[in-house]
Amino acid sequence: MQSQRNPILHITRADLSVILNRVLPPELSVTHILDEVYNAANNRRMQLRGMYRFRAKADVKKKGDRMLEAMNEYVGIFNRLLAGERTKLRPSGVEKPIPKSDSSYLLLTEITTIALDFHEKTATKNVEQSFLFFIQSGLELMKGKYGLGKFKYYRERIWDNWILKKIISEDTSSEQSQRFYTIWRRIVKSYAPAYIDVESEQDYADVILARQEADSMKATYEDWITAQFEEMAFLESIPNFNQLYGLNAKKRYQKYISNKSYKKRGEVAEEVADFETDEQRAYFEALRNSRSVN
Repeated sequence: MQSQRNPILHITRADLSVILNRVLPPELSVTHILDEVYNAANNRRMQLRGMYRFRAKADVKKKGDRMLEAMNEYVGIFNRLLAGERTKLRPSGVEKPIPKSDSSYLLLTEITTIALDFHEKTATKNVEQSFLFFIQSGLELMKGKYGLGKFKYYRERIWDNWILKKIISEDTSSEQSQRFYTIWRRIVKSYAPAYIDVESEQDYADVILARQEADSMKATYEDWITAQFEEMAFLESIPNFNQLYGLNAKKRYQKYISNKSYKKRGEVAEEVADFETDEQRAYFEALRNSRSVN
């Protein structure tokens, strides 16, 4: 807001020229005065624009500096943790952090950015724990053939590993998951002279997901598992753990239960049938017991 001591006057150049011609003596050039006023106002605007640009550049620079400082801090954390984990894998000696003068430091910064994205996806608070998981999973996937750039290649598999561990750690019914697996092994033996062990975290996570889906359908574990074998028998192979859940697994279960219920209704109807003669009863009992009928 303008001070009353220095108010802003809104007036056109033409109107101001008329006023000045009335009050100024003829020897003074009104045009020259108006040009001076215009130049002064224009200079003031240029000064304000310059000041705004300076402030804007300063603000951007400060924000950029803050982001750079934060990124440098994250790179330092990742660098330190990576050196520590690589030292654990060495038979002797200490793996030192990558110095800033090293040609691979730029790649390290890029990998740190990827690790930061991973941290944000996990929605966890501790960035060091996220970095540590990212590094340990990556090194494990590399199987002793280390390469800093390989973290880019394994980024999706690292994320998959984190999901698997989350599924396992958050299983609130682990005893039921173990029971589901025990029933699975028993049913496998009835279809094949062998059994399948849980050999990886992926297998264990699949068992948990299958058990959860069976629970959501209010199915007995035996019916759920048997349904998968019965409806996939034409493949002449044992269903994989990851085939025990999902839309197709639900369809197989529903079809199996429907057929099972139909057969059960037929058995009940046969048991309570109102036979007209003893000969009819004996005939149908013979059919049910697969005896020859004379």
